[in-house]
Amino acid sequence: LLDEGVKVNPMQWIETDKNAHKRRDDKHIPPELKSRLVGCGNFEDTDGLRTDSPTGDVDAHNLVFSWCASSKVKIKSADISSAYLQGKQNDRVILYRIPKGGIPEEGVHEGDVLAARVPIYGTKDAGRGFWLRLKEVVIEHGYTLNRILPTMFALRDKGKIVGTMSSNVDDLLYGSLPGFEKAMDAILDTFDVRERNNAPFRFCGKEVVQHEDFSITVTAKDNTEKIRPIEIGEKRRGTDKCTAEETTCLRSVVAAMAWVARQVRPGLSYRVSKLQSVAGNGFVKDMRDCNKVLEYAQEKSHEGIHFASSGISWDDAVVCSISDASFCNETVNINGVPEPGRSQQGYVVCLAPAGVVNLPEAVIHPISWSSTHIKRVCRATLMAEAFALIKATEA
Repeated sequence: LLDEGVKVNPMQWIETDKNAHKRRDDKHIPPELKSRLVGCGNFEDTDGLRTDSPTGDVDAHNLVFSWCASSKVKIKSADISSAYLQGKQNDRVILYRIPKGGIPEEGVHEGDVLAARVPIYGTKDAGRGFWLRLKEVVIEHGYTLNRILPTMFALRDKGKIVGTMSSNVDDLLYGSLPGFEKAMDAILDTFDVRERNNAPFRFCGKEVVQHEDFSITVTAKDNTEKIRPIEIGEKRRGTDKCTAEETTCLRSVVAAMAWVARQVRPGLSYRVSKLQSVAGNGFVKDMRDCNKVLEYAQEKSHEGIHFASSGISWDDAVVCSISDASFCNETVNINGVPEPGRSQQGYVVCLAPAGVVNLPEAVIHPISWSSTHIKRVCRATLMAEAFALIKATEA
């Protein structure tokens, strides 16, 4: 194989602590350690090789939450064990060299070379290989793939949705009407599944709780509380430029809060958007603003999004886009240069009752949301509102 030009790629051990998200400065949690032998895919030649693979978007997660709540069915999750090893077989020869120390318990010595028959963690197209296998199995059992969201599947009976499922690599989120659970059970039985959970459970960094009336609340309490504030000297002036290390910290904290806002905290979106515009070229005052936003987020870390079990039926629900805009009262940093007189836009896309436009108030299920500055300079309030409405309509 070596004479034919097949390259031997290195491997390495990756150690993780599955309890890291629970640990706080004032809270000790014993570690739950996990070691995984992975291939160094960065050394692979991927010319002509498709390596893209979809991951579950928050929109798909929220649609599953919405359907389960409104249909009054139990929301469930599953974690597939060693998922990549259960993907589609490789269509090429891949060789890996065992790292230093070998695996004495298995009789594998340092420097031994393995031929990978299936994708392993680290292989460039491992994610795609597993997704193709999962899609194949799910469709075989009667589910159909959503035309827009590539990780969203639905099971139908006589035209009516009786089950939904969304995948995020090896984590599955699903629910089925009574009498239609067999299809999902058969899918899970095809794979080696580490665990199957009923709510409450943790899914993709979010805490999912289902109440007695089947309504669902989703939070990111652990991931919010584990974000550390930026350390700022007491005598620093607000106009002082951030050092390279401080800029890295500012970007890290803003990115962490952006994830929380995108997943479960729409109310943080505007504050995070303002910080994102200065994160790469900030000042001390921006770090202080960032810490204030983080303090607010952590004070209300228990807040999230809620999917009511009454008030909405998927049989007649409509997609509703709600938008708003400010006019000419924002300052945005463009390549480090502050530009005043800019406008901000925000939207929420939700599922709502069919007659929502004629109702004084209504129950809605939030699906996606955003707050960003408008790239065009707006000359009138109507222009800003129009751009925001276009953004919401196309979201």
